[in-house]
Amino acid sequence: MKNKTITYTLAIIVLVLFTAYFGIKEIVRTHINLTESIAQVETYAKQDDWQKAYSLAKEVQKDWERYKLIININYAESEHSLFDEALNALVAGSDVKDLPTVLANAENAKRFWKNLNKIVPGP
Repeated sequence: MKNKTITYTLAIIVLVLFTAYFGIKEIVRTHINLTESIAQVETYAKQDDWQKAYSLAKEVQKDWERYKLIININYAESEHSLFDEALNALVAGSDVKDLPTVLANAENAKRFWKNLNKIVPGP
């Protein structure tokens, strides 16, 4: 095979893999809709509906566990860990009915989720 053929073939393979990865990631991101779910946990907590807040927070955590490998292939471990920590605190805060913990960690989780869904994540 000529070098040009190999170069073009490799470039096409990389382009297809890149497109497939981000396509699948976008499908998963829109399917699980974590930002809206986290905002709904905040709303339930503000309305003192702690049972719904806790149930939804557990559901968000379950969705994250199910899809985190697909979402985090190209991210550093620290971003992943911080998002895990924010979700754990969100669940714990809603379990013990601690509004400040729920609100603070919901904001952190939404910010981390937004950053995780960028092509080039920020610091």
